[in-house]
Amino acid sequence: MNVNEVISYIKTGSTKSVCVDRRLLDRYPGIVRDIVIKGNNRLHLEFNTYGYDEGGLIIELLYEDFDALISALEKYLHSNIIEWDNITKSGFYPKIMDGVDYDLSGRHLKQELRNDLIDIPSGWNKKVVLPDYWADIASGKIDV
Repeated sequence: MNVNEVISYIKTGSTKSVCVDRRLLDRYPGIVRDIVIKGNNRLHLEFNTYGYDEGGLIIELLYEDFDALISALEKYLHSNIIEWDNITKSGFYPKIMDGVDYDLSGRHLKQELRNDLIDIPSGWNKKVVLPDYWADIASGKIDV
């Protein structure tokens, strides 16, 4: 990818965003993490149960400007923007192995959210946990 492609998807794409990384995480087996760049210098880290594309945890990071967002993401992914894939375009979805304990993995993700242990990019100005259910877990309103 390149900066112009990212900007083009944000300005003209049907979702006004572009997914630049999608992977299964060893730390949370059965959870797929998408990294989505959105308008207004927002970055979403979306954590969904394998096979589902909504309802999971979204961590929204707001950056001072687009350059700061890209720089933080390059550091986080340990790769330059030209090495990123346009998942929005390719539709790539990882394959999962059998035998995943989704309940255990979901509890682990919730506990780490509650304890602010989820690995996220740095340099953001504001962090928001979405939707309300997950925000309530993060704030301690819902037990895990």
